[in-house]
Amino acid sequence: MMEANLRSLKKEDWPAFQASGSRSVTQFESAFRVVSCCSVNASNTVVRASTPHGQNPEIELSVSFNPLLPAEAIGARLLGLVKAANAT
Repeated sequence: MMEANLRSLKKEDWPAFQASGSRSVTQFESAFRVVSCCSVNASNTVVRASTPHGQNPEIELSVSFNPLLPAEAIGARLLGLVKAANAT
């Protein structure tokens, strides 16, 4: 995984936007949700993924996981997070 500072890029240059196939940034932003990931400790044994609450952006929903889990297990946790955020 590489760290990237997307704030220095135009949204049209974001890799996720380009891979999405969306025709506009507005379409992209309405179809997809931002999920931020960061290490919780110095040894990187726990990663926290978070996303804003669906109705109240001042509230954040999160899930923590071991980054050495199989990709399918990590994906299931991330999908669960997004589903919870979209359900609110």
